[in-house]
Order: sequence, then C-alpha cells, then structure tokens
Amino acid sequence: MTWLLACTSPDVLDSDPTDSPVAESPAESPADSTRDSQAEECDTAVPQVSEPSAAELCALTGEPTVLASDSFTRDASWDLGETEVGGHAYVEVNEPGSGYVTLTGDALSIHYFGGGSSVPDQWVDVGRTAVADVVVDARMRTYSEYYAGLFGLSYRLPTQNGHWRSAGYHVLLESGVLTLYAGQAALGSVELGDDHDWHDWRIVANGDAHCVYVDEALVLSARDATWERPGYVGAGAYYSIGYVDDLVVSEHPEPLSALLPGFDLGASGPVETLELEASVGVYEVAVTAESGTVDLPNGAEVDLAADGSSDWRLLQTAHTLRVLQDGVEVSSQAIEGQVGTVSLEGGTLTDIGLRELDADAVYPAGGVDQTGRFPVVLYSVSEAQLSQGGALGGNLVQIYDRGESYADYARAASEEGLPVLGNLGSYYVDDADPQANSVESEVRADIEALAGEAGWWSYPEELRFWRDNEVTELSNLYDWTRDASPKPTFMYQANHYTADALAESVPYLDVVGKGSYVGYAGQPRAWVRHQLESTVEGIELAGRTVGPDWQAGERTPVLIAGLFPENPETAADLHHDVWSGVVSGARGVALFSYAYAYQVDSLDGLDGFVQAVAELESGIGDAVLYGDAVEVSFDILAGATDTVEFTPYGLEPMTYACLNVAGWDHAGVRTVVAVSSCDEPLSASISGLVGVDAHVVSEDRALCVDEGVLLDDFEALEVHIYQTEAP
Repeated sequence: MTWLLACTSPDVLDSDPTDSPVAESPAESPADSTRDSQAEECDTAVPQVSEPSAAELCALTGEPTVLASDSFTRDASWDLGETEVGGHAYVEVNEPGSGYVTLTGDALSIHYFGGGSSVPDQWVDVGRTAVADVVVDARMRTYSEYYAGLFGLSYRLPTQNGHWRSAGYHVLLESGVLTLYAGQAALGSVELGDDHDWHDWRIVANGDAHCVYVDEALVLSARDATWERPGYVGAGAYYSIGYVDDLVVSEHPEPLSALLPGFDLGASGPVETLELEASVGVYEVAVTAESGTVDLPNGAEVDLAADGSSDWRLLQTAHTLRVLQDGVEVSSQAIEGQVGTVSLEGGTLTDIGLRELDADAVYPAGGVDQTGRFPVVLYSVSEAQLSQGGALGGNLVQIYDRGESYADYARAASEEGLPVLGNLGSYYVDDADPQANSVESEVRADIEALAGEAGWWSYPEELRFWRDNEVTELSNLYDWTRDASPKPTFMYQANHYTADALAESVPYLDVVGKGSYVGYAGQPRAWVRHQLESTVEGIELAGRTVGPDWQAGERTPVLIAGLFPENPETAADLHHDVWSGVVSGARGVALFSYAYAYQVDSLDGLDGFVQAVAELESGIGDAVLYGDAVEVSFDILAGATDTVEFTPYGLEPMTYACLNVAGWDHAGVRTVVAVSSCDEPLSASISGLVGVDAHVVSEDRALCVDEGVLLDDFEALEVHIYQTEAP
C-alpha cells in the first residue's frame, strides 16, 4: 500500500479548490489544545506527496476515442433509430414510440408527459454504450420556467433503467443548480442559473476523478471511487422537459480504470496463446485483441476479429454466454455451463484476465482454508434491480418466493454473478393453528433446482424453539440440507431474542443473525452493539465458536440492519449501524430491505449503508474476516462519555461507553475502527496504532501517532477508520 498522506493535525488536508467542497473541521473541543500539541511533537519526516486533483486527472492530453455520436438531424419522429457514429440502437425506459423521447428534426426531446400522461424518470440510453473512463459532450437546454425538475446526463450506470436515484453517476440541473451525484449522494453542487438557452456540457470521468464543464468552464470536480467500472451512458428528464443535441460519447485517451480489476488470473503484454483453467462454470474473461479466437469449456468458439484493437468481455454463467465488444453487447446465447479450460489463440492478445464468478464464493465458504467475499445480503431485490443491487455491493440477494418462480429468479441473479439465499421449506410462522411441516421430497427438489445458484440456504423466518412443531421443521430442514448440499444454513431471527433464546437455534444454523432494527424497535443506536454482542454470546452459549468452518461446527454472526419508510433512518444512522455491528463482532451484514430502501422516506439511509459497504469492500472486509485481531483501546477526553440508557427485551436497563473500537492486521496494514454511538460530540485518544501517522479512510486526512496513540474528535454517531502499516 502506498501512503500518500503525511502526518498532520486532524483537520482536513488542503484540497484542490476545484474539487467538491469538504466538511469543515470538527468543532473546537476541550481536547483541541492537547491534540494540536501532539501533532506538533510528531515526527513529520515522512514526505508529503501531493495527489493530483480531479481536474488534473480529467485533463485531455490527446483526442478521445469516439464510441457513439449523433446530431439528431433526422425527420421528426418517435423512432430514434441508431446513432450516426457507431450505429447503436437507442434504449428507452418506455416502449419505443411511446412519445416521451422523440426526435424534433434537429434535437432529441425528453418530455415527462410527452406520451399523454405524467410519468417521471424518462431516460434514453445511448446505444447500450458502456464505458468507465468516459468523455460525454452534448448541447443541452431546458424548456420552461415552470418545469423545474431534474434534467441531465448519467454515466457508469450498471443497469439501463435510468432512474436518477439508481447506482452510477448523474449530472443533473434543477432550478438552475447543477449537482453531481454518486448514486443518491451529492458530490458537489454549483449555482448556474437556467436561461433555457443552449449550453455546451462536457462530463469527464477518469478513474475516481469526475469533472463537469459548462461552456468550456470547469464548474464541478470531485474524487469518488464508488463505481470504477464500465457502465451505460444516457440522458434523462425527471419531471422535466429538455433537449439534447450533438451528443458524443468517447473514451478518455489516458484511461485510469484498470481493464481487469479484481481478476483472479491474468497476463499483460503480447501473447499468442494462453490457457486459463476455469474451476467453475460461472466466470468472466476479458481480453484486448485485434483478432484471435476464444474457445470456451462448453465448446463455444468466439471470433475476436475486429477493425483495430477492441476490449472484449465474455461472461459465462450456468445459462448464458454474453459477448461484449468495447462495452457493447454483440451476442448472447443460451448455454449449458461446464468446467474446463478457456483457451485464447491467434492474433495478438494483451491484458488477459479470468475472473471466477463463483456463486459459492461468499464467506463462510466452509473450512479454515477456504475464503469468500465479505457477506452483504440484500433482502427483496427485484429481478429488474439485480444488476443495481450488485453494483451497490450486494453479493447475496433474495425475494420472498419459492418453487419454480424462485428458480427463474435465481437464474437471473446468476447471470449477474449474484448468488441467492436459497429459500427452503413451505412452513409459515403463524400464531393460529400450527402449519403442516415441509415435505422432504419437495425440499430436496428445491435444493436440486437451486444447487448452482444458492450461496446460503435460508429457512422459514423466526421458527420458535418453544414450539415442538417448529423445532421439528428446523431440525428436518437442517438434516435434509446437510445431507444434500455442502452450503451454509441461515434463518432470520427476531429483534427481541435474548442470547439464551438465540442459542436454542444455533445448532441448526451455520450463519446466525437477528434483526437490529433501531427505529422499528424504538431503541437508541447503541441497540446495534447489544444485538451483535448478544448474537456472539448466543453462539458461545450453544457451545460453538465464531469462525468460518461451519462444517466443523463454527458459526458466523451477521448484522441485519433495518430500513423502514415508517421509521426513517439517516445516512449517518445506517453508516453507524454497519460499522457498530462489525466492531461488535459481525462477520457479514444484511439490509432489510432493498425494496424499502427505494421508498422516498428511506433513500437517505441507503446512502450510509452503501458507503459502509464500499469501505468494507476496499479491503477492510478481508481484514475483518481473515486478519489477526489486535488489542486496541480508547480514553474519552472530553464531551459525551456514555450512551443513553436503554432496556433490551427481558433484561435490565443498560448503557455502554460512547466509543467502541476494534482492530486487525492484514496484508501489511493495521486497520482500527472507532464507532461513536452517542448523539453528542466527544474527543478521545485511540491506542493500538503503529508508526508516526495514520490515514483516515474516506476522510482525506491523516493524524499523528505518538507511541501508538492518536487524538481525534467525533461528531454524533461518527465512525473513523484509521490505517497504518502493520508492524
């Protein structure tokens, strides 16, 4: 890891004035004078390296490669046809010819009630063009003072639905204010005014740099790495009316996003033949080539003949082979997945990579030597939202269904590289007469139908240990599952369970989680810590230990965070909840539910969950799962000291110290996470660091470390993640 930030005081480091605004330093506290003197005494011999600004990374030093362009000088029509350069057909949110997106004869019109009724979120994809490091040029204008809804361009969208609240980046004008969004999070805004005249827009995204130019002037720039992957480009009008003309989509001439991020195997430099062993039938191949062929395990042969060098991606699931050339899908065919060798032959091939999209590769994979991704479970993800859920960091998804329709859903998820929670059992918990137990033959049939797509097996929710019929259901499902499939078992358990109650079901569940719904339960945020600590306690009361080897009886505790429209949560709330759960022992996180998250009152909370997941997926999740725990501690120097008193179900009133901290050494990095569960500011010393300075993740600052200790301030519910080189 390269350490770019030198030891400084805890205030935010100086940033390029063209970048998006950063938060002001924490309010002055009684600990400030101590902290400042600490910073002055630090060894500052580590040279400070100035990172390039977003504007510098966006700068074009050569001509970008045009992928698609259109002047829209065609007869007025509802039929958009194809782009003049690239020949790509347009993709609309609505059926083509609906009237919401039309040609005027010299421009493209996007009109939220152009089809005869008022429908928001009108969007058109520029010919299925998908690119990461992109330059988008367009002339644009809004229509009327009255229509002040959002209007603009989007890029790196993982799906073509075009909803402005979806994953990806959006540059949108609303009542004269231009805002750059990463999903739902605003990266920066600027007041431009809106004269409804034509103006030239240019959007440049390169690596984590994002820049917006209007009439050749840079008006917004920011650094954000939430989505550094190819995605769709398009224009949209959201309860608004606007026009687009002279639209050009190009690739940046000096792209920073790696072609093969996260690939398991790979090679660079010119080669003529390379064979890569695919151990599963779900994988992705990426290659840059002027010509050549790819032979796949199922016998399919893909010809890479191209007019010049192209970036090719081949994604094979158990059911479909998709071939994309320069980000545009050129073929899709139904196949049967097989295990074997991927062979690349002929021509000149460079930047080759193979990535296994193994539906089982989510922790706990079973066995101490088997690894998997940090679990992020998203409840109630519709089939249309699958790619979006994956882009937000989800790696296990589900809907409340079973049988043949659920098998179809699981196949669709598999095509996005997402395993599902394999729903098993027909039992439904009810306080009325006991339901009939599930039938073994039906359960085994479901296991067989979902064997290739399930990551974990999920049992009917909240089976109760004090009811014999439900214990029988749980025991039967566990026996049948364990006999038929080498995958972990899971069941959602209710918020009110004590550790004693939870222990009753631990023998049947390899993954143990219960709801930590703060607003729903009417509890303070410290409730999350209690829920996770009691989950770990329940595992221990059942005679088990925390770990990944469920085949040897170890168990994995998981946080299930709640997001309900009737109990709105802020981004700070959910960001706190995820990290509070992890610091308190969670080895996976879940969100109930993704469907609720996109209701208007829940949108803010989703931002916090997504931010925490992105931080976990930056490598910190691997440290939590596979790193060595280190001893860390804290002292609160000023401000709030204890959480408000709360009463868990069946227990006495209790409080915690405001802070909770944990640390891990992994891959040469020491990570220490400190979480405040108090609603008042505080200042604290954190012990257990090494070296002379610590980078603060996601905050663009560094803090001095003196004999293993640093000083920092915490706002309400704030989380700080510190990283140093491990000893």
